Amino acid sequence: MLLGCWERTEGPEGDGWQVDRESVDVAVARAFERFEVCGFYADPPHWQDYVDRWTADFGEVLQVRATQARPLEC
Repeated sequence: MLLGCWERTEGPEGDGWQVDRESVDVAVARAFERFEVCGFYADPPHWQDYVDRWTADFGEVLQVRATQARPLEC
């Protein structure tokens, strides 16, 4: 299920672009509210604070884990 797509536009109009982190955070929270999420994987570089918070908020309900200590990382 695609929750959203945050992607830099090609060319000069993409210069200086950054992911809207709050938008991603809201999309993750809404997914856990709306769906029965059984697994969630994240790429931690540049997102470690969010991954730590998502682990604390949602890690216990997951059936599929990357590791026991870090259930949201791959």
